[in-house]
Amino acid sequence: ISDIPIEKTLLQKKWKTLRWKRHSELFPSHKLFPSEIKSNDIKPNAYSNSKFISALSALAEFPKRIRNIFLTQKTCDECVFSVQLCKNGLLKEIVVDDYIPVTADDQLAFSGNDKSLWVSVLEKAYAKAYGSYNLIEIKDVEGILRDLTCAPVVTLDNSKEDLIKELFEAYEKEWIILASAGDTKA
Repeated sequence: ISDIPIEKTLLQKKWKTLRWKRHSELFPSHKLFPSEIKSNDIKPNAYSNSKFISALSALAEFPKRIRNIFLTQKTCDECVFSVQLCKNGLLKEIVVDDYIPVTADDQLAFSGNDKSLWVSVLEKAYAKAYGSYNLIEIKDVEGILRDLTCAPVVTLDNSKEDLIKELFEAYEKEWIILASAGDTKA
């Protein structure tokens, strides 16, 4: 009997149905960035990684921080993009093209949207840095944020009496703030 959960086995079978298609073929008027980066640019799709989406949505509250990840700042004819990630504490340049995984009905398989390419490119680069989209499933939100920002991550204990004070201080310093209900069904 396999140690792999049945849900994971079914997901792996579904992943085999994905194919690669150029973002520019799917969405001819695509741009790397919209005129303004917003967290609602990040649309989850059938295979999206919720931890990656959470980290990216929080980071998108600071559009300049998203733009700073990209060494390529606009769409070019070759549709090749370069991003900078922090892997194992070291900055690493990752180069990807605009071929992205799609479902059989040409829907984006992972995160992204039809108006801009930055989400799909960044998720593809992140998957490339770690070996595959499947392998980034094991990353935690803290690790993803560290990889995207090269900044330390602080976890606050919600039982502390001065938690609200610490949150306000973090907000004033423009730190990225995320909250979690943990491993509950909440």
